[in-house]
Amino acid sequence: ASFDASWQAFRNNLPPSPWYGMMNLISSHDSPRLLSQLNQDTNRLKLAIIMQMTLPGAPSVYYGDEVSLPGSGDPDNRRTYPWSDRGGSPDTVMYQHFKNLIGIRNQHASLRGGDITTLLIDSTNYVYSYIRWNTAEKIVVVLNNSANNVASSVIPVSAHLPNGTVLTDLLNGGRFTVSGGNLSLSVPARWGR
Repeated sequence: ASFDASWQAFRNNLPPSPWYGMMNLISSHDSPRLLSQLNQDTNRLKLAIIMQMTLPGAPSVYYGDEVSLPGSGDPDNRRTYPWSDRGGSPDTVMYQHFKNLIGIRNQHASLRGGDITTLLIDSTNYVYSYIRWNTAEKIVVVLNNSANNVASSVIPVSAHLPNGTVLTDLLNGGRFTVSGGNLSLSVPARWGR
Protein backbone atom coordinates (compact mmCIF):
# COMPACT_ATOMS: atom_id res chain seq x y z
CA ALA A 1 0.00 0.00 0.00
CA SER A 2 2.85 2.36 0.86
CA PHE A 3 4.60 1.74 -2.46
CA ASP A 4 1.41 2.25 -4.47
CA ALA A 5 0.55 5.50 -2.65
CA SER A 6 4.04 6.91 -3.25
CA TRP A 7 4.08 5.70 -6.85
CA GLN A 8 0.68 7.22 -7.65
CA ALA A 9 1.60 10.53 -6.00
CA PHE A 10 4.79 10.66 -8.05
CA ARG A 11 2.86 9.77 -11.22
CA ASN A 12 0.33 12.54 -10.60
CA ASN A 13 3.13 15.13 -10.55
CA LEU A 14 4.32 14.34 -14.08
CA PRO A 15 2.77 14.69 -17.51
CA PRO A 16 2.75 11.50 -19.64
CA SER A 17 5.81 12.27 -21.75
CA PRO A 18 8.35 12.45 -18.90
CA TRP A 19 6.48 9.69 -17.02
CA TYR A 20 7.21 7.21 -19.80
CA GLY A 21 10.70 8.56 -20.47
CA MET A 22 12.03 8.66 -16.91
CA MET A 23 14.98 6.48 -15.97
CA ASN A 24 13.99 3.58 -13.73
CA LEU A 25 17.01 3.08 -11.52
CA ILE A 26 17.36 0.68 -8.63
CA SER A 27 21.02 1.60 -8.06
CA SER A 28 23.35 4.38 -9.15
CA HIS A 29 26.70 5.95 -8.38
CA ASP A 30 24.85 8.38 -6.07
CA SER A 31 23.40 5.81 -3.69
CA PRO A 32 24.13 2.45 -2.09
CA ARG A 33 23.38 -0.44 -4.42
CA LEU A 34 19.97 -2.01 -3.89
CA LEU A 35 21.49 -5.43 -3.21
CA SER A 36 23.35 -4.00 -0.21
CA GLN A 37 20.23 -2.19 1.01
CA LEU A 38 18.44 -5.56 0.83
CA ASN A 39 21.13 -7.21 3.00
CA GLN A 40 22.48 -9.22 0.03
CA ASP A 41 19.07 -10.90 -0.51
CA THR A 42 19.25 -11.79 -4.21
CA ASN A 43 15.64 -13.05 -4.19
CA ARG A 44 14.39 -9.61 -3.24
CA LEU A 45 16.69 -8.07 -5.85
CA LYS A 46 15.16 -10.37 -8.48
CA LEU A 47 11.69 -9.23 -7.42
CA ALA A 48 12.76 -5.59 -7.73
CA ILE A 49 14.06 -6.31 -11.24
CA ILE A 50 10.66 -7.73 -12.22
CA MET A 51 9.14 -4.41 -11.14
CA GLN A 52 11.84 -2.35 -12.81
CA MET A 53 11.30 -4.08 -16.14
CA THR A 54 7.49 -3.95 -16.03
CA LEU A 55 6.79 -0.45 -14.72
CA PRO A 56 6.63 2.63 -16.99
CA GLY A 57 9.84 4.42 -17.81
CA ALA A 58 13.19 3.39 -19.21
CA PRO A 59 14.89 0.73 -17.07
CA SER A 60 18.48 1.76 -16.54
CA VAL A 61 20.89 -0.82 -15.19
CA TYR A 62 23.84 0.48 -13.18
CA TYR A 63 26.82 -1.68 -14.16
CA GLY A 64 27.22 -4.67 -11.90
CA ASP A 65 23.61 -4.91 -10.70
CA GLU A 66 23.07 -7.56 -13.38
CA VAL A 67 25.65 -9.80 -11.69
CA SER A 68 24.77 -9.04 -8.02
CA LEU A 69 27.59 -6.58 -7.36
CA PRO A 70 27.16 -5.22 -3.81
CA GLY A 71 28.17 -1.79 -2.62
CA SER A 72 27.24 0.49 0.23
CA GLY A 73 27.82 4.26 0.21
CA ASP A 74 30.20 6.08 -2.11
CA PRO A 75 32.86 5.01 -3.11
CA ASP A 76 31.97 1.37 -2.26
CA ASN A 77 29.04 1.54 -4.71
CA ARG A 78 31.57 2.16 -7.51
CA ARG A 79 33.42 -1.15 -7.18
CA THR A 80 34.98 -2.58 -10.29
CA TYR A 81 32.99 -5.05 -12.32
CA PRO A 82 33.70 -8.64 -11.17
CA TRP A 83 35.14 -9.93 -14.46
CA SER A 84 35.68 -13.68 -14.16
CA ASP A 85 38.92 -13.51 -16.15
CA ARG A 86 40.21 -11.05 -13.53
CA GLY A 87 39.37 -13.24 -10.52
CA GLY A 88 35.83 -11.98 -9.98
CA SER A 89 32.74 -14.13 -9.68
CA PRO A 90 29.77 -12.59 -11.45
CA ASP A 91 26.38 -14.04 -10.50
CA THR A 92 25.39 -15.74 -13.76
CA VAL A 93 21.92 -16.67 -12.41
CA MET A 94 21.15 -12.99 -11.81
CA TYR A 95 22.56 -12.15 -15.23
CA GLN A 96 20.14 -14.63 -16.84
CA HIS A 97 17.26 -13.15 -14.81
CA PHE A 98 18.04 -9.67 -16.16
CA LYS A 99 18.43 -11.04 -19.67
CA ASN A 100 15.10 -12.88 -19.49
CA LEU A 101 13.19 -9.86 -18.20
CA ILE A 102 14.80 -7.48 -20.69
CA GLY A 103 13.79 -9.94 -23.43
CA ILE A 104 10.19 -10.02 -22.18
CA ARG A 105 10.11 -6.20 -22.08
CA ASN A 106 11.56 -5.95 -25.58
CA GLN A 107 8.96 -8.38 -26.96
CA HIS A 108 5.95 -6.59 -25.45
CA ALA A 109 5.24 -2.98 -26.39
CA SER A 110 2.71 -2.59 -23.57
CA LEU A 111 5.59 -2.91 -21.09
CA ARG A 112 7.51 -0.17 -22.86
CA GLY A 113 4.78 2.39 -23.42
CA GLY A 114 1.43 1.05 -22.31
CA ASP A 115 -0.80 2.48 -19.63
CA ILE A 116 -0.86 1.10 -16.09
CA THR A 117 -3.53 0.53 -13.46
CA THR A 118 -3.16 -1.01 -10.02
CA LEU A 119 -5.28 -4.16 -9.69
CA LEU A 120 -4.52 -5.42 -6.17
CA ILE A 121 -2.88 -4.22 -2.98
CA ASP A 122 -2.86 -7.07 -0.47
CA SER A 123 -0.95 -5.72 2.53
CA THR A 124 -1.62 -8.88 4.53
CA ASN A 125 0.12 -11.24 2.09
CA TYR A 126 2.42 -8.59 0.52
CA VAL A 127 0.96 -9.19 -2.94
CA TYR A 128 0.81 -6.32 -5.41
CA SER A 129 -0.61 -6.46 -8.91
CA TYR A 130 -0.99 -4.10 -11.84
CA ILE A 131 -1.94 -4.30 -15.49
CA ARG A 132 -0.04 -2.77 -18.41
CA TRP A 133 -1.83 -2.38 -21.73
CA ASN A 134 -1.86 -0.79 -25.11
CA THR A 135 -4.19 -1.31 -28.09
CA ALA A 136 -2.57 -4.65 -28.96
CA GLU A 137 -2.12 -6.45 -25.62
CA LYS A 138 -2.70 -6.54 -21.87
CA ILE A 139 -0.17 -7.85 -19.36
CA VAL A 140 -1.02 -8.51 -15.72
CA VAL A 141 1.94 -8.37 -13.32
CA VAL A 142 1.62 -10.05 -9.91
CA LEU A 143 4.37 -9.68 -7.27
CA ASN A 144 4.80 -11.41 -3.92
CA ASN A 145 7.13 -9.54 -1.55
CA SER A 146 6.54 -12.05 1.24
CA ALA A 147 8.95 -14.74 2.43
CA ASN A 148 5.99 -17.15 2.10
CA ASN A 149 4.35 -18.72 -0.93
CA VAL A 150 0.85 -17.42 -1.54
CA ALA A 151 -1.28 -20.44 -2.36
CA SER A 152 -4.14 -18.48 -3.91
CA SER A 153 -4.18 -14.81 -4.74
CA VAL A 154 -7.33 -13.40 -6.32
CA ILE A 155 -6.65 -10.54 -8.73
CA PRO A 156 -9.72 -8.51 -9.80
CA VAL A 157 -9.47 -7.99 -13.57
CA SER A 158 -13.11 -7.61 -14.68
CA ALA A 159 -12.60 -3.95 -15.68
CA HIS A 160 -9.90 -5.02 -18.14
CA LEU A 161 -10.34 -8.67 -19.13
CA PRO A 162 -13.54 -10.62 -19.83
CA ASN A 163 -14.26 -14.04 -18.35
CA GLY A 164 -12.69 -16.81 -20.38
CA THR A 165 -9.59 -14.78 -21.27
CA VAL A 166 -6.54 -17.04 -21.12
CA LEU A 167 -3.29 -15.46 -19.98
CA THR A 168 0.16 -16.99 -20.45
CA ASP A 169 2.72 -16.53 -17.69
CA LEU A 170 5.65 -15.00 -19.61
CA LEU A 171 8.04 -15.39 -16.69
CA ASN A 172 7.37 -18.92 -15.47
CA GLY A 173 5.23 -20.61 -18.12
CA GLY A 174 1.72 -21.88 -17.55
CA ARG A 175 -1.70 -20.45 -18.31
CA PHE A 176 -4.44 -18.85 -16.23
CA THR A 177 -8.06 -18.20 -17.17
CA VAL A 178 -10.19 -15.26 -16.01
CA SER A 179 -13.22 -16.55 -14.15
CA GLY A 180 -15.80 -14.59 -12.19
CA GLY A 181 -13.95 -11.39 -13.10
CA ASN A 182 -10.80 -12.61 -11.35
CA LEU A 183 -7.50 -14.33 -11.89
CA SER A 184 -6.78 -16.87 -9.16
CA LEU A 185 -3.21 -18.04 -8.91
CA SER A 186 -0.41 -19.01 -6.59
CA VAL A 187 2.65 -16.81 -6.31
CA PRO A 188 5.97 -18.15 -4.99
CA ALA A 189 7.74 -16.26 -2.20
CA ARG A 190 9.69 -13.18 -3.35
CA TRP A 191 8.67 -13.80 -6.94
CA GLY A 192 6.18 -12.79 -9.55
CA ARG A 193 4.02 -13.87 -12.44
